[in-house]
Amino acid sequence: MREIREDKQVVRRRMIQQRQTASLEARREWSRAICHRVCESEAYARATHVVSYLPIGAEVDPQDAAEAARQSGRALFYTDSGADLALRAATPGGPPPADVSGLDAPETLFLIPGVAFDQSGGRLGRGGGWYDRLLPRFSRASRCGLAFALQVVERLPLDPWDVSMDTIITERACIDTRRPPYLPEGTV
Repeated sequence: MREIREDKQVVRRRMIQQRQTASLEARREWSRAICHRVCESEAYARATHVVSYLPIGAEVDPQDAAEAARQSGRALFYTDSGADLALRAATPGGPPPADVSGLDAPETLFLIPGVAFDQSGGRLGRGGGWYDRLLPRFSRASRCGLAFALQVVERLPLDPWDVSMDTIITERACIDTRRPPYLPEGTV
């Protein structure tokens, strides 16, 4: 386990540095393209509730997708990593919703930041494990990792508790990481 933690720290530092080397204008343009892809996605079309986040540092800015969700009448929530495992309704810093149990449904779309993602849906966050503790409470909701293409790698060092994404959306592609069900050989 110690080796995985050290590997994660090395990857985390490298990916944060790489993300920060992209110009602010490039990151803004890529964020707009990513938000456009989110709004065109199957998970967004199905969503009646969208859970977004406020970007920190050079993360993908999901504001265009959050605003589109609000304008379309979808219920909009924000994660609040300042309070352990909390969600805030409608506006950042707003009051917590009275009951979030209804968000554990396929009609809920979580937009999730990360430092890096891999092709199979693995996610490397900032290192606090916040989303890895939050997302299991909403296991039926769709999990969409938002990343710049330069943040997607072939494979990440992961721990058993790391929560994976259903989809990763970059400015270049929408990567569906869900595997089709296994069918034994000879089954039609």
